[in-house]
Parts: sequence; structure tokens; C-alpha cells
Amino acid sequence: MARRPPPQPKSLGPKEAERPSTLYFSNVPEKEFGYYGEAFYDAARVLVRSIARRRGHKMADVLPVLFLYRHAIELSAKAVILSGNNLMSITGQGKTQHEVFDDFKKWKHRLCPLLPPIKRVFDYANWEWYWPNSEIETFADVKAVFSDLELLDPNSFTFRYPTNLRGERSARADMQFGLTTTINVLDALAEALQTSDFGLDAEYGKEEHRGQVLTSNTEVKS
Repeated sequence: MARRPPPQPKSLGPKEAERPSTLYFSNVPEKEFGYYGEAFYDAARVLVRSIARRRGHKMADVLPVLFLYRHAIELSAKAVILSGNNLMSITGQGKTQHEVFDDFKKWKHRLCPLLPPIKRVFDYANWEWYWPNSEIETFADVKAVFSDLELLDPNSFTFRYPTNLRGERSARADMQFGLTTTINVLDALAEALQTSDFGLDAEYGKEEHRGQVLTSNTEVKS
């Protein structure tokens, strides 16, 4: 019996002569966290430039900006962990993919629990966090920013909804921050995490290639 094709959205098109879009980017979605993080980061920067060009803006205009940056940072941090875990797995020091995603499920959208596995990845790669001329120059600075961001939005809820699921105000009335400073710091953090993910993925590619070469040489000698 032939399988029925999966249902497709009807009212959303694509219309005639419209190029179809898809959310299926690859066969390995666990490697797309950096790709998603970059997309949200780019959108945040575009929105910041758009708001800056206006003669005035509403107070609520900052909400999507802050959410996009926070989400980009969460995705990029998880991308670093996944890329680093792939690198560590070459020598048997990584976790299984199931274990990594079990951790993500346990931590939900919290940011601070992502810091220890990022530090383990950096230690394994013999890297030291250094992002000069910024508020995130050292890993201690990164920890401070993660903690402050969790104060503003602990569970990726505050920037999206005025209340939590119990109907209580999601943002603290006594919480104050500098918007320009916050955007500058989060911009640097998102970029640094994406750079780290790219570097770890490159290291993994080199180690994997080295292993293939060694295996090939061993087979030739035998």
C-alpha cells in the first residue's frame, strides 16, 4: 500500500510562480544550531539598524531585538557544545548525542547551565576565551553576562510575553539596564559564540581528516 504524502499548508502557498520555501535545511539537524543562531543574530542586527534610523520608536520596540539576541546566544552556545562534543568524541571523551540533548531538555531555555560544558570544550581544545576590547574579554566576563541575561529573562519568556503562564508579570518592576550597553554586549557575545562554533567545527574536520589519513596509511602498509 502506497504511503499517503504528508499534509501540506494550503492557505500559505506557494502560489503559482512563487518559489517554494522549506524549513528542511539538511539531513543532520543537530548540526544546524549554528545556522539557526546566525539567522536570529542577523535578524537582530537588521532590526537594530532599522530602529536607529527612525526618528522615534515605541518602548516595546526593544522586545523583539532583545529576544532575537537572547535566542541567537542560546542557539550559538548549544552549537558550541555540540561541535565541541563531536571533537571530543574522536578520542572517546565526548557524550552520546542522546546524552547531550537530554541535558538540553533538562536545562530548557536557561543559559547558565550551558557554561560548564562550554568550558570543558575549550579546555579540551586547549583554547582560552579571549575577545579583546569588549565586555566579554574573558570567560569570567561571559559568565557575568550570562548571569545578567538570566536575571532579565530567566527562561526565554520575559521578552516574548507580558505575563508568565500563571498570569503574573514576567518582567520585574525594579529591574533596570542600559539598552545601548546591553545590545553592544549581546552583539559581541553572539558573534564570539558563532566564531567559536565555526572554529570547533573546523578542528573536528581536521581531526577527522587526520584519522582517515592514518587509517588509509595503515591499510596500505598492511
